[in-house]
Amino acid sequence: MARIRHHVSLVVSERTMPDRLLDVREVADRRLLDLHGAAAYLGVSYWTVRDLVFAGELPSVKLPSPRARDGRRIRRTLIDREDLDRLIERWKERECA
Repeated sequence: MARIRHHVSLVVSERTMPDRLLDVREVADRRLLDLHGAAAYLGVSYWTVRDLVFAGELPSVKLPSPRARDGRRIRRTLIDREDLDRLIERWKERECA
């Protein structure tokens, strides 16, 4: 299980990125984020974002593999930052209702 440590605006995932610090400001500049980047953007764990994708609460982007001529997809799960913003707005509406 990945351990996540929060330091001001930095997130470290020791299992998958042992030597790399992921700056939340750097993540906010990208349109497509991997699960770790989406987790940093939302301020939740990798596993929470993964569960949201599998539950259909958060759509993922499937990019075609440039080398595969049969339409296979890249295995990496990417999340559109605009979908994360919409998810945040939905969560806000649920709390107010």
